[in-house]
Amino acid sequence: MHCPSCGQENNDLATRCSHCGSILPEPHATAMLEEEPTEPQPQTQPTSDPEGTEERSWVPEESPVAAPNENPEFREVAKVTENYISAKRNRFSEFFASHQKAVGIGLALLVVAIVGGAWLILSTTNTPSYQQIEDDLSQLLTTYEYSGGTYGPDLEIPLSSITVTKREPTQVPQDLDEAGVSPTAFSVEAEATFTDAAIHAVRNVAVTYVLRQDGWSIVGEPAEHGVSLTAQSGVDEDKVLENMDKVLNEAAKPGDTSLADIYGDGEFEVDGSDFNATPQNDTATDDVVIRCSKQENFSAYEGTITAHFAFESGKWSLRKAEANSGATTKSFEPLVGTWRGELLEQKAVGANCYGARGEELVVTIDSVGDSTLGKGQVKGNVSALVHFHKRLDKSQESTTGDERLEEFPFAGTISTTHDETTDSDLTITCTTSGSARGEVSFVLAFGTDDDPSAAIAKVTSTHTYDEMVLGLFPHKATAQFTDTYLLSKE
Repeated sequence: MHCPSCGQENNDLATRCSHCGSILPEPHATAMLEEEPTEPQPQTQPTSDPEGTEERSWVPEESPVAAPNENPEFREVAKVTENYISAKRNRFSEFFASHQKAVGIGLALLVVAIVGGAWLILSTTNTPSYQQIEDDLSQLLTTYEYSGGTYGPDLEIPLSSITVTKREPTQVPQDLDEAGVSPTAFSVEAEATFTDAAIHAVRNVAVTYVLRQDGWSIVGEPAEHGVSLTAQSGVDEDKVLENMDKVLNEAAKPGDTSLADIYGDGEFEVDGSDFNATPQNDTATDDVVIRCSKQENFSAYEGTITAHFAFESGKWSLRKAEANSGATTKSFEPLVGTWRGELLEQKAVGANCYGARGEELVVTIDSVGDSTLGKGQVKGNVSALVHFHKRLDKSQESTTGDERLEEFPFAGTISTTHDETTDSDLTITCTTSGSARGEVSFVLAFGTDDDPSAAIAKVTSTHTYDEMVLGLFPHKATAQFTDTYLLSKE
């Protein structure tokens, strides 16, 4: 039906206009109005009265239906509604004023619930990014501490790269008792690569990420699940020299003189090495040549040992060692050179002659031949005072026949058998070429029981001459004088 006030269409069963709120007439009244329309009332036309003297009749127009706010019933309903709303508003204001704290807490809980819900959704849909993982691990794994063991270097190898190999959801660790941790965690595995000129290392590490209010973070320390080590260069040569006792024992042959006994406190120097990073068996190797020397007072040992190392299980190990054939042969090269001496004492057949006092003995050894038995041939020359005169009846400082030989050549033989006369284990017995006036021989002794560093020389002059027995019978007589000198090498 149409509203009589605003003219808008309404449902036939409505009692009030849905547009203006006016009370609608009963349906049957409307039907009657529609069936018996009111005939239009004739309007009285004013008569022509140019002068304006005739009376005008005025019929008022039909008054319009009252506006909704002018409807008494509507005004009553509106007033009741307004009073109700005002009362509720006042009661809410009083309630809020008296329960302000509780309302604040309730609002806070509501915010937490909303944020928690969003966080829960985020935790189930978001993951720690690869970039974050790489950045986090780069801060935790800055260097790799490598211990090279007996023969390898000890290093702090710097990190060169991080590669994430696995990222998948997992359970939050049971021992993690923290508030504000989401129920979702991620298990991450990565390869951390460390590079140095000597060692290349790849560590397989695992970490667990949990989501906190400030984002994803690692729980605990990274766990190592293995490391792969590759040699980039050879052994630590300083460590090899520090452990030469092990190398010497490895190089010793059964039945030979112990190399450790010979070179134990000797000198060692790396003479070269051959590093092979990619042999056929995929095991890096390093062959190191070591020069060994042992200097004693009057003898020496020299040799080379080749030690073969392999990089196994992440460390260098000694596989075998070999010594050259001459490593156990004693050398007497330290004897080569010039020795000078002063007279200590003299022994003679008969009385002594001290003509060598103030005279320096000079022995020059030019060469010493090697021998597998510790013996060798010695060649050189000697300058000394010799006694080519008769026996003396009484000791004297000098006599006719004392003669100085200059650079007189000699040949000798080294002996390592203990000599009773010199109390030495190393002697050289030398003879000079003879002459009509006599012979000169001497013994060089190096080291004694009393003084292993002492060197002495015993020069014996032998002179043969004719002598008359009882003034009637000629015969050959021999005079012999032995001068002992204390030697020192230039």
